Amino acid sequence: MTHSASHTRTPRDHIVRFYDNDQLLCDAVGKFLLEGHREKASSIVIATEEHRRDIERCLSEGGLDVSAARKAGRLVLLDAEQTVLSFTIGGMERGVLDPSAFHNLVGSAVRQATAASPTGRVRAYGEMVDFLLRAGNESGTAHVEELWNELRLLCEFQLYCGYRLSHLDRADHRAAFEKICKLHSHVLPSESFDEATTDEERRRKIAALQQRARALETEIQNRQRLEGALREEQEHLRSANRRKDEFLAMLGHELRNPLNPIITSLDLMDMRGDEGSRREREIIRRQAQHLAGLVQDLLDIARVTGGKVMLRKEPTEIAVAIARAIEMASPLLEQRAHLLQLAVPQHGLLVDADPMRLPQVFANLLMNAAKYTERGGRICVSARRDGGEIVVDIRDNGIGIAPEFLSTMFEPFVQGTRALDRAEGGMGLGLALVRSLTQLHGGTVMAQSDGLGRGSTFSVGLPALPESAASRETRPSPEGASEPAASGPVERVLIVDDNADCALGFAEIVRILGHEVEVALDGPRALQIAATFKPTVALVDIGLPVMNGYELARKLRESTPSAQLKLVAVTGYGEEANRAMSLDAGFDLHTVKPVELENIRSLLSQTNGGSGNGSSS
Repeated sequence: MTHSASHTRTPRDHIVRFYDNDQLLCDAVGKFLLEGHREKASSIVIATEEHRRDIERCLSEGGLDVSAARKAGRLVLLDAEQTVLSFTIGGMERGVLDPSAFHNLVGSAVRQATAASPTGRVRAYGEMVDFLLRAGNESGTAHVEELWNELRLLCEFQLYCGYRLSHLDRADHRAAFEKICKLHSHVLPSESFDEATTDEERRRKIAALQQRARALETEIQNRQRLEGALREEQEHLRSANRRKDEFLAMLGHELRNPLNPIITSLDLMDMRGDEGSRREREIIRRQAQHLAGLVQDLLDIARVTGGKVMLRKEPTEIAVAIARAIEMASPLLEQRAHLLQLAVPQHGLLVDADPMRLPQVFANLLMNAAKYTERGGRICVSARRDGGEIVVDIRDNGIGIAPEFLSTMFEPFVQGTRALDRAEGGMGLGLALVRSLTQLHGGTVMAQSDGLGRGSTFSVGLPALPESAASRETRPSPEGASEPAASGPVERVLIVDDNADCALGFAEIVRILGHEVEVALDGPRALQIAATFKPTVALVDIGLPVMNGYELARKLRESTPSAQLKLVAVTGYGEEANRAMSLDAGFDLHTVKPVELENIRSLLSQTNGGSGNGSSS
């Protein structure tokens, strides 16, 4: 009868226990091992130090003399982490297991425990696999279980494994969990399914778990759908952002083109000495320049937020950057009759900055102060060293800032309360550009105000260069300083632009400056003229019909040596990519519309070096 009962009982050779509570795990392992000792079996425990202590306590409380069992070899205690490392090559996370080392070490412990048992029976507990799982080495986890199973074919023993459920709590752990279960002959769920519960309680808990599993699967499916929709939306936004950038570039081109003939016509009127309309011309020029500034702000913020602005940093004195900023803002400061006070040391406040972009930060803040300060107001600019920072403060006694506006004022297209006549102007891009350019320099900008009518202070903090760096020479910006036009030889200038107003206006200015001029409205006509006119300078628009400016430049280069012809791209496209394409096509210079009289003088003076050779040949 006894034989029949033992024959029909399911053998528990390789058991896995999933657990949440360490104490309940150690109690279950202690119970498993005590049952073996009552049948005169030996025990092997491969666990953490904390678990080993608790298991020893359970064994002692169950009546086992732990010390005597260890001395007799009937209780073998090993550290789980050290044991795993002894047969893992390459570390716990990505290491590969050495089967020979496993069999030598763990097999030796099993054989020792078997020899010490009066009946030759052994019960073992191991949690080495949990260490590998915790380290993310799922393949190693399965390999250890396979090695245990191989060892069980050589040595007969019962094995109890422990896995913490929190190490298998992600949806992508499902495959590893199922593989672990398949490698064991018995699977014991976590402590909520302790053997003390009744069958009815167990069935209720299984039903509840099934409901939770189904709900979680549904939730995972919903999340996957949402993630898919989110990825599609992100791609849609990226596509929309690309289209926005393309639109802004085209908008800038289309707005700059009509501005060019307007400003050129004003320059011609000035050169002809037309005094009767001077006041009206000043108004038109001021508004055209304002519009050009708005276009530039719009394109700048698009470039900065799109990560297309590359700073060209060099050691720069704050005083130099502020002086350039004042030059840029001076027309508005003068127009509104503001008093500008400066407290900026000329030397000793050195930063690593782009000499063109940093002045743009301070110029925008000055113009912002000028716009939001009543006529005849006071604006103060100060700079100081504060620890490892250079801090520039721009204070005004203007209309101030409402408290609720302080947190959003640096966002694009955000503006404060404005008068109905919108006298302040602008599109709400200046401060957004200030923040973006300041952050590119590794700095911060903040605004303070005691409220409406109490003025405001904008503070820019930038990383300071060591004072020893002040001895280094600060290179002047090639675009910053305006040099007087050199008196060079008479140039033969070919102007190519499909906008007749722009082309003819350019031509008239170039003639008045004393040079020979020919005009073409498209590429093929330009090539015909160039064949007989032999230009020394060509001012070429990029967006031409029939043949674009890049293609025309290449054809002109094929027929004329570089030393005899200087090519200048004059276009509404000002992106870095456009400049690179111009250089690749053979242009020597790239300038952006609108082009004023001084710009034309400067362009022609820059071409003198090479064109002189062309003329002489």
